[in-house]
Amino acid sequence: VIDYMYGGGTSPAVLLVMDRLQRDLHTAIRQGLDWISRLQVAIDVVEGLRYLHSQGLVHRDVKLKNVLLDKDNRGKITDLGFCKPEVMMSGSIVGTPIHMAPELFTGHYDNSVDVYAFGILFWYVCAGHV
Repeated sequence: VIDYMYGGGTSPAVLLVMDRLQRDLHTAIRQGLDWISRLQVAIDVVEGLRYLHSQGLVHRDVKLKNVLLDKDNRGKITDLGFCKPEVMMSGSIVGTPIHMAPELFTGHYDNSVDVYAFGILFWYVCAGHV
């Protein structure tokens, strides 16, 4: 999960300081990211999701464009705009349709929707093309 710290300011002009990341996973795969690096990124995403879930959070929009890579091709989960505490989920339908678990459409879901979306992301990682 991407690291950031408060850099100053007040709403609506808040400055966040984040890690410098090079490209998203979608772009990296299209540019020919090697197999070992793709697998390492998949592991990084699993570890990030495990951390979010251990904090009671559900990302709800896991996809290639929401995984950014650093200069060493290590993956960071970004775009936490739809991320919600599991206990506060209102049943709203959010995310990218092709990556959404079927239960998201019913409004009754838990963190397993992130696991479903990771499965789709992992298919792209294994296929090596998007």
